[in-house]
Amino acid sequence: MPSYGLVVSFLTVLLIGPFCFSLPVWAQEISSTYTKLDLENACEWQKPADEIEAQMGGRALCQGFGLYPVIFSEGDLRQFVFY
Repeated sequence: MPSYGLVVSFLTVLLIGPFCFSLPVWAQEISSTYTKLDLENACEWQKPADEIEAQMGGRALCQGFGLYPVIFSEGDLRQFVFY
């Protein structure tokens, strides 16, 4: 049967150990990048299939940040942005 001290030591390492390895991650710098989304001039709008679809909204493919395109979609009075 293991001793009480060994069990406490094992549980301490098990509970606190993961925090010791994650400390360098907390020291990383956080940065943000923003881009403008010009729906009128910088996006290619898909042609709607019919007049009803044209009234419901549309979908556009836009230039995003770097190699990430932005897809803007509007329908049923809702707007969606996908990356």
